[in-house]
Amino acid sequence: MTARGISLKVAAEQWVPWTKVTSMPDGNTTLGGPTGKLMEVLAKVMMFEYELVRPPDGLWGAEQPDKSWSGMMGMVYREVGGTVAPVAVQTREVEFALGPFTITPQREAVSDFAIPLASENQAIIMQRPRQETDMGGFLKAFTTEVRRWCSIFFRCRILQVWLLTALSVAAISSATILLVRAESRVFGRTIKNITSHSMLWVVKALTQEGKLR
Repeated sequence: MTARGISLKVAAEQWVPWTKVTSMPDGNTTLGGPTGKLMEVLAKVMMFEYELVRPPDGLWGAEQPDKSWSGMMGMVYREVGGTVAPVAVQTREVEFALGPFTITPQREAVSDFAIPLASENQAIIMQRPRQETDMGGFLKAFTTEVRRWCSIFFRCRILQVWLLTALSVAAISSATILLVRAESRVFGRTIKNITSHSMLWVVKALTQEGKLR
């Protein structure tokens, strides 16, 4: 007990900007940062004094293979023997610990957390995908076997399309050549290079290149 009431032991470790712990030459430890301000408010309102204790390993704490805890979590979790005459009692190394701590199910199983002081979003980053045309992209959801057969099928279909296109160009070009020759005889005018001109007309018509100059 102290003049202000109860004296508590509080575990704290430096994590700027939240918690700034400074060890003074006289052996005392001072606390700064937002959690330091919060600690001062709690001590004033609830009328207690406190002693700061830094964890020997400088860690926040994690569960060990033997079910013990390291860091400040271990200081809160571990019990130490003591005597309040005439009765022997079990107390903790510290009454509570400042963090801030990340709340995890493992930590919640061995301690009670205050209301969260802040929240943050964390994520991994990756290269932004470029917009590329992928006509076979809808097949990526299927297995490799399905994609292989679909690829063979579409290749055959594409080959058929090109063959039909080539045959169409040849047929239309032949018809155009015959038509131009008949027209030249009817109107009595001579057109040079009828075959090449007729084929160019057909190709330009299919590719929408406009009139032949």
